[in-house]
Amino acid sequence: MKQSENTTKLFEALNPYPWLQPLKESNMSYVKFENTLEDLRDCYDTLQDSSEIADLSESERKYAKKLIELCKDIVELEIDFDKPAVDYSEVIERAKEHLGRNIAKYASDKYKTIDQIMSTLFTLPIFDGTERMPDEEYDKIYDMIKKEFPEKDADSLHPHK
Repeated sequence: MKQSENTTKLFEALNPYPWLQPLKESNMSYVKFENTLEDLRDCYDTLQDSSEIADLSESERKYAKKLIELCKDIVELEIDFDKPAVDYSEVIERAKEHLGRNIAKYASDKYKTIDQIMSTLFTLPIFDGTERMPDEEYDKIYDMIKKEFPEKDADSLHPHK
């Protein structure tokens, strides 16, 4: 019997409130795949051993079959891990449209540097999800602003220029 099964049985034996169930551990989203990989390897090892399969409860057999089907579905997925999650060309186009609609605002003395304009742009909803924007995409926006407002100072804070 594994430790988690022992813990569950101990909890059930000592629990004075049958309606109270132990909480299932959550899987932190930032390490979801890392944590799941180890669990999946454990399942794989179990499935390779016919004696361990024979010891599985009916419920565990049912879920093992579901897990196998899910793994087959995962294998069929066509995932491009190199493709950005955000369509930056659309974001850049929308930023250009925003600048065009707000030329007077950004031309004012309130915005003395390109960096100030960029800081304001990046607070807009069109930039949601772009926290990891590649440098070359960031540079396109910077260059677009610099072209639109050549009188603005190029800010020394810009890391790519």
